[in-house]
Amino acid sequence: MGKRVTVTIRPKDGLRDPQGSAVRDALVALGYDGVSTVHVGKTIDLLLDGPLADAPAGELRSRVEEMCRTLLVNSVIETYTVALGPEDTAPAGSVRSGNKTEAEGSADAAGRSL
Repeated sequence: MGKRVTVTIRPKDGLRDPQGSAVRDALVALGYDGVSTVHVGKTIDLLLDGPLADAPAGELRSRVEEMCRTLLVNSVIETYTVALGPEDTAPAGSVRSGNKTEAEGSADAAGRSL
C-alpha cells in the first residue's frame, strides 16, 4: 500500500485561459446559460511508497511541493494545491477512474454501467 497525493493545477487568476473560454462558449452554445467563467486545469494523482510514503505529513507535503516547483507546475502561469490522501487500497494492477477502481466498475453521466 502507498500514500495517495493529489495535486490540482489551475491557471492563475487574471490570466487568459483560452481553453476555459472555449469550453464556456461551447456550454453556452449548447444551451447552458449562466456559465460566466470556466477555468480548465489538470489533476495529477501520485501514489507514493517507501520512505516518502512513511514520512510525516509535513515532510511529505514539503517534498510534493518541491516536485511541483521543480517539474509539475509552471509557476509563472499556474497555481496548485496539494491534498494528502489516505493509504491506497486498490488491488495491485487495478486502474483508478475517479474515486473507483476499474474492478468496482464505472458509469456514464446518466448512471448507466459502462
